[in-house]
Amino acid sequence: MVVTEERLNETRRPDGQRTWTRRLAVSWAAAIVGLIAFEPVPTNANAPEPMWATVAAVAFLGSLAIMSVGFAKQHRWAFTVSGGAGVLGMFLAWACLATGHHLGAWWMIELVAFGALTALSITAAERSKS
Repeated sequence: MVVTEERLNETRRPDGQRTWTRRLAVSWAAAIVGLIAFEPVPTNANAPEPMWATVAAVAFLGSLAIMSVGFAKQHRWAFTVSGGAGVLGMFLAWACLATGHHLGAWWMIELVAFGALTALSITAAERSKS
């Protein structure tokens, strides 16, 4: 039996998608746990939060939930949602700076973490195309 390169790639693609799904799921879990564990105390815990920041936070949490369902069911669209969640995370990092929520460079750590997750999501989407 002759195995063509195209046939060989067809059999590898589903495993590649599963691999990228696992990588992204583990990366997201590690990033979220790490950011929560090391998050500094807010500058002013009683400061009012702007409505736009609340909307962005709710959208971010919603995208995490949708992404988790997509990862659990091995859907390729989960990579797109993951990228969107990363962009929302970068926006929230900027919001942290804009609202003075944390002093210092915490927003930069968030920005790097969510930027890396966004880049990983784009890579996963590209590498697992069918």
